[in-house]
Amino acid sequence: MKYLSYILFFAVLAFAYGCEDITEDFDIDNEAHDAFVLFAPASSQDVSATPSATDPVIVNLNVQVRPNFRVRESLTVNLNIGGTATLGNDFVLESTFVQEPPTTTDEETGEVEIDPIQTFQIPVEILPNAAAGSTIEVTLSSATVSSGLDISVNEGSFNQTRVIQIGG
Repeated sequence: MKYLSYILFFAVLAFAYGCEDITEDFDIDNEAHDAFVLFAPASSQDVSATPSATDPVIVNLNVQVRPNFRVRESLTVNLNIGGTATLGNDFVLESTFVQEPPTTTDEETGEVEIDPIQTFQIPVEILPNAAAGSTIEVTLSSATVSSGLDISVNEGSFNQTRVIQIGG
């Protein structure tokens, strides 16, 4: 009976140890969980924009870091820009976009915490009198974080390019 008590004690101890809560945030250096950047599925349709003769129109391209990856440093996204519209005459868009991580300040302690980047927007400014019927094609080409680690873009061929149709 004494041995049975020891066996039961160690079985309960082993079970309790095996049920330890091991949840932790993913780290950008954890290669088992690769992050990637892609256009958000909610904005999967191509966009149409019509500026007035005097006022520009801003079109925001929604981008996600997935899968809910904990990127807590500056993220640089490089874009390929094409289409029939002319950069500088019809629209303004930088080919490199930098997103800083958001921060939260604890009201009691004043401590600033860096929050993860999960979604952000890349603004495209359609200029007044842009050529009606022209298009802007934007493709995510590469992404890196400030520590130099490359982040994959897209998810296979899914959500690679957004087309903005300039109306008339």
